[in-house]
Amino acid sequence: MNDLRTLWQGTFEMWQNGEFGEIYAQYNHRKLYFLNGTQLFVSHRPIIGNTTLYSYCGPATGEWIIQLKSFATGLKVATIWIYSINPLEDLKDFSKEEQLTLVIELADEEQIIWKKVGDKTRNMIRKGSKMGVSVELAETEDQFSDWWRIYSDITQTKGFGRQNHFLVKELFLRKNLSKLFVSIKEDKIIGGSFFLVNKYPIYWLGAFDRAYGNVAPGHINIWEAMLHFKKNAYLLMDLGGIASDKHQDGITTFKKSLTREVQKGYIYVVPINHLKRRILEFLSKARR
Repeated sequence: MNDLRTLWQGTFEMWQNGEFGEIYAQYNHRKLYFLNGTQLFVSHRPIIGNTTLYSYCGPATGEWIIQLKSFATGLKVATIWIYSINPLEDLKDFSKEEQLTLVIELADEEQIIWKKVGDKTRNMIRKGSKMGVSVELAETEDQFSDWWRIYSDITQTKGFGRQNHFLVKELFLRKNLSKLFVSIKEDKIIGGSFFLVNKYPIYWLGAFDRAYGNVAPGHINIWEAMLHFKKNAYLLMDLGGIASDKHQDGITTFKKSLTREVQKGYIYVVPINHLKRRILEFLSKARR
């Protein structure tokens, strides 16, 4: 069996994929830079200029952090946002937040994976199958559009932040970078799960029509996605971030019903340009 602690490289490891990085930067209006082979993303605002430098899954060495700070100072950013799967001793004096992620070991036999899924979840998967829900790997733009309408409605209703439509569609068209699994009942798409795919699949977006909640379209969808990735020799699936036990939400509960294998990452916030940082904080408060 593979050791997840060495195989898993972080929920944001996809952000070091060159093709993905160019698309992500383009549609999020960020500038893409490189520091010793590591991709960095910089947000920008009119008049103020560069605001935040984002570093995902970069080297965790002290020397690299020194270089990163120097690079950020040269770009005149207000802040560096650093994601690392290891705690960084060189940044121990700065703000740190734990990022919890759930992963599923796919190297196990299918029966073992099935047994690791909770009893209630197994029943939901069986229920979806008995109620006539099937799962397909979306191939056409029409399938994407049907799913996107469900996703858009849910983000609007729940008040969630919505990803850029053009970004997600462009990624959908790049079959090497993503996979969209759609749940279908009576020839109608009733939801789907959107995965980013690099060294392993990462659950990125999910949306299911609430009118069909009684047929469990989400549980069977993820299960079929797991089987697909397993058959295609992926060793693990990353279910993405979850809330802490103190702040449980529906998405976290859903993900925990599929696995209990928790991995930790860390987010550090490092001030660089204090004046610009204070200006941004003032503008943020003014908008409230």
